[in-house]
Amino acid sequence: MDTKFNIDNDLLSLLDGWFGEFVFKYFSRVKVFGKENIPSGGALLAPNHPSILDPPLLFLSTYKTTGRLIRYVAWAGLLEKKGYGNVLRKANVIPVNPPGATGSEEIKKAYPLSKTNKMVNESLKNDELVGVFPEGTNHLFWDGNTLYPIQKGILLWSAMSDKPIIPIGIRNTHLIWPMLANIDLQKFNFQTWIMAPLIFPVTIEIHYGKPIYVSREDLRDDTKSNNKLSEIILSIKELGDLK
Repeated sequence: MDTKFNIDNDLLSLLDGWFGEFVFKYFSRVKVFGKENIPSGGALLAPNHPSILDPPLLFLSTYKTTGRLIRYVAWAGLLEKKGYGNVLRKANVIPVNPPGATGSEEIKKAYPLSKTNKMVNESLKNDELVGVFPEGTNHLFWDGNTLYPIQKGILLWSAMSDKPIIPIGIRNTHLIWPMLANIDLQKFNFQTWIMAPLIFPVTIEIHYGKPIYVSREDLRDDTKSNNKLSEIILSIKELGDLK
């Protein structure tokens, strides 16, 4: 199924060719569960984020099992980093600057939250799959089996678009490509990660959960919105076998 946004042909060919096949089948040994929970229309895919491998493996899992592409929401500051920026532009991501995010003033002005909200809403209304890692960051190696606090933005995007949230549990990616340090250098206005790709006989599991719908009424009631957030958190924890 074609989506209404464009991904660079070279990037898609790389992921859909021998390189993607090697990463998916042999390097990561991916097994997919619950693909029937991915709707034919628009939806927010909300996985946990134990490793830098998560975006490409979730992309490959969804594409290979359903033929559909994911348009990711990504921190806008990554566009300023040479390695990440080129790939993210080719993937046509939706940049976001959450409160407290580091990055240049120029990139913050270019992508205010109002612009991000509009882009996400338009993508969902166009029946695209929008991928967002609601923890906001990937994990350090020793806490890959936990779940960081979930950002409430996904509730707003779901309610405003009338599209469901699909909770996803990603298991074991931190055992193949762990993040060993996350250094926030505020003085220099950038952040750096120390990672080390490893090859272990580990099977990656990606579990797609049942859709969760959020209404505008839920947003207007703190108790209801907190209950929805708790439902999402519980589902991701169960799917990812997390603490």
